[in-house]
Amino acid sequence: MSDQSKLDQTISEDPPKTSLDETDNMPVVPYRVVYVDLPFYSDRECKKTVEEATITILEPLDPDGTYPELDVVPTRNNYEPGQIVTWMLNNKKMWEESWYQNPESGQIESAWKSHVEFIGQLISAPILAENQKYLEEIEAKRETKVATKEPNRIN
Repeated sequence: MSDQSKLDQTISEDPPKTSLDETDNMPVVPYRVVYVDLPFYSDRECKKTVEEATITILEPLDPDGTYPELDVVPTRNNYEPGQIVTWMLNNKKMWEESWYQNPESGQIESAWKSHVEFIGQLISAPILAENQKYLEEIEAKRETKVATKEPNRIN
């Protein structure tokens, strides 16, 4: 089989979205986008940038969570800080062991051993408005927990 024939049989993966999907459902645990567009690297020295995606860091808004640790996820989508999103993954796209510079500590850290792509949906404005009081209660609980812990919360 020729090399071209092999290429013709390759199944292309979904391209990154230019606009994000929205949902009219409020998940039990929504996530707040904290940091976006952080580069990640295939080497421990952070010299070889992974070009096809960036890191987004999410905070779970879990009303029953003990301490709000942040989740480091790879994505090809364009999120903005402050957006409230669902947890959704694309298991057709995965990255192997990677590193990044923690935006809170400035230290180079392991991002993951392997991770599939994060493709969380935005929670629609009407649903956010409908759940505003619930989100404010979660935020108040989170602030109390954060005040009692170390400043670097990223896991």
